[in-house]
Amino acid sequence: MQTLPRAAVLVAACASASLAQDWLDDFQDGSATDSSPVTWTLSPAFGGAFSVVDGDLIVSMDPTAGPISSPRVASYFPAGASVRARMRAVNGPGRFTVAFADEATGIKGYVASFSTCGDGRVELFRGDRLGAIIYLGAGNVQMGYTPDEEFIVQLDVFGGVVSARVWRPGEPFPPAQLTATDATYADGVPSIAIQDFGAGSACGGAGDRTDAYAVVRFAQASSTPLTHSGAGDLDASGTTDTNDFFAFLALYAADDPNADVTGDGSINTNDFFSFLNRYASDN
Repeated sequence: MQTLPRAAVLVAACASASLAQDWLDDFQDGSATDSSPVTWTLSPAFGGAFSVVDGDLIVSMDPTAGPISSPRVASYFPAGASVRARMRAVNGPGRFTVAFADEATGIKGYVASFSTCGDGRVELFRGDRLGAIIYLGAGNVQMGYTPDEEFIVQLDVFGGVVSARVWRPGEPFPPAQLTATDATYADGVPSIAIQDFGAGSACGGAGDRTDAYAVVRFAQASSTPLTHSGAGDLDASGTTDTNDFFAFLALYAADDPNADVTGDGSINTNDFFSFLNRYASDN
């Protein structure tokens, strides 16, 4: 198989000398810190902890660092991004989010959140400084999911329009539940964050706020809008099934850039085995 550049990868240089890089990290190599395909570090704004266990990224709290934990990648997108993660919330209630924020502080930017308070809701907000949440658009939408269900959360920031959507694996790719016109920030790096609200379903902040964690199956970022239902869903049907399996085989044999499921810029056996892992995990 020949090496092919990803068609959607931006190569514009930024002030920090980072490059925009489309990627999907499924943590199947057992590490979050070895650049395969991206290296995760903690946000400069928040403490917390993360590790890879059995092929999943575990984002957890650090009792000495406050109620927010946020790993991120130094993968700079200068003109907007889709940021997505498939995860399960544990020991809520809390916020379980993806974000697109500035490199320097990790605060100034946008957040799409699934809050497990009550019946669960999707939220869209902007951060301007530590502790400040500016809700955008309608603010939040009740989802009716039980807190222990696996879900996918996606944030889109393109051309002054910001949107959030949440759906469960196996559901079709949904329209945005929340959309706002906001051009305050146009560039940044992707991150995942969890905020532990403490014990109880009322989300009043009581309790130790140290035991929530997220089990992340995959995280993804793209310089063009993601419009399918999740990793492995090549035909955008809402599920990863035999149609996707045969579609991948055809793309792989043709050296098609869409077969680069690892996002490393080449099509090789890593893509083949990565796709098989996702197909097996969804069936």
